[in-house]
This record gives sequence, C-alpha cells and structure tokens, in this order.
Amino acid sequence: NKLLPRVIIDTRGSSFAKNGHIPGALHLPYSSLSLPDDPLTLQPKAKLEEILNHSLGKDTVEILRSEPALLTCGTGVSV
Repeated sequence: NKLLPRVIIDTRGSSFAKNGHIPGALHLPYSSLSLPDDPLTLQPKAKLEEILNHSLGKDTVEILRSEPALLTCGTGVSV
C-alpha cells in the first residue's frame, strides 16, 4: 500500500519500548541520535549514518534514502 510507510521507527527510550510497540516498528531511541550533553542537538551526519546503519541495517537505510519513515515517540515530549 503506497499510503503506508515501509519503515516505522519507535524512538522511545528502552524502558518504554519494552512494554510494546507498533507491529513491525524498529526500535531506535532518540537519545542515541542526539549529543550526550545536549539532547536537543543531533549527532553529526557521519555519526548518524553510522548509528542508522548499525541499528536499522544497511537495507533499511537504503529505503530511507528515497522514502520517509514514520517515527513514533509516544508523547512527543520525551528527550
């Protein structure tokens, strides 16, 4: 279905994600994408690519180069 994303990413912390997630969603905590001393700033591009390749796999990253993902975080305010 073209209306549904092929990749769903759950960005909640591990303590929340262990209680369940959207079927088929991949878990990638937001905190792993941000700077340790500044949770509102993302890691540099090269580091993000390294994290995504390791966490999601190279095939999924290739999909994300041409298609948007659906990201879910639960409340929209957790950092």
